[in-house]
Parts: sequence; C-alpha cells; structure tokens
Amino acid sequence: MIARFSRWLRARTPAVLTSIGLAAIALLAIVDYVAPPDLSFLPFYVGPALFLVWFVGRSAGFLGAA
Repeated sequence: MIARFSRWLRARTPAVLTSIGLAAIALLAIVDYVAPPDLSFLPFYVGPALFLVWFVGRSAGFLGAA
C-alpha cells in the first residue's frame, strides 16, 4: 500500500506536490493557532518540509521551511 501511494505521488507534477505540502503546513498553522499556548506544534512542521524536499526538491523545502 505504501508503494502504491508513493507511485501515486511520483506521478503528480511538482506544482501539485508543492501545493499539497504548503496546504499541510497551512493546516498545521491553523491548528497551532487554535491550540492552547502551552502546546507546541513546532516539531510537526518538519514533516511537511521533509515531504517537499523528498518529492519536489530542495528549493521547495526551503519555501516550506520559511
């Protein structure tokens, strides 16, 4: 199943993958904003940035990390 999902991701254009990664970061930012201040979501931002680097490239990862 993971190999199937990986093939599906690799069949997408870089623009679509970048949109998916940035949407994940935006969703995480909304959850982080709504959550109480004593909860830190900072480590979870690494996942979408790594997704962008792995499937799109280094420049997209820099975009997601910024």
